[in-house]
Amino acid sequence: MVKKKWMIYGANGYTGELIARQAKELGMDVILGGRNGPAVEKLARELGFSPRNFGLDDAMGIDDNIKDLA
Repeated sequence: MVKKKWMIYGANGYTGELIARQAKELGMDVILGGRNGPAVEKLARELGFSPRNFGLDDAMGIDDNIKDLA
């Protein structure tokens, strides 16, 4: 069975951060994504998740950053 990997995009925004913290509380292993690299990396480091930095206006960047996700 393949383990699915999920991303919370916009994790450094208000709602995204709430969802990321809930995911941590539930013991989930997610990737935090967003366009504000330093903010996403800071939150990911705090919660023990992996960060990914890319904007939604970059089609190739999107493809590269989600190709391994469920």
